[in-house]
Amino acid sequence: MKAKLDPKVREKLDKEGSVAVRNKMPAIMAVTALGKETPVDLGDGVTCTSRDVQQWLEELDAKEATRAKIGLWASVIAAVFAVFATAVGILAWQFPVTP
Repeated sequence: MKAKLDPKVREKLDKEGSVAVRNKMPAIMAVTALGKETPVDLGDGVTCTSRDVQQWLEELDAKEATRAKIGLWASVIAAVFAVFATAVGILAWQFPVTP
């Protein structure tokens, strides 16, 4: 699910990077009163709300989780092929085909 953000806000957050934004998050949340969305200045005249920042971070977390799942399945498939290749090699060694 892609967050509905202003392209300038998304570009600025992407430029800052998730680590820098996560480090700034406590300061951003300290400025925001409970139940109120106050604008947060990201610099270069770009402002957003803390909710926008949270949605962007959640979007990044979802992408990273998907990449991790793909990597997991790729490693499982590679392991299965490796076991199969090893079994074929052992069988070929134990039972050589001779004409």
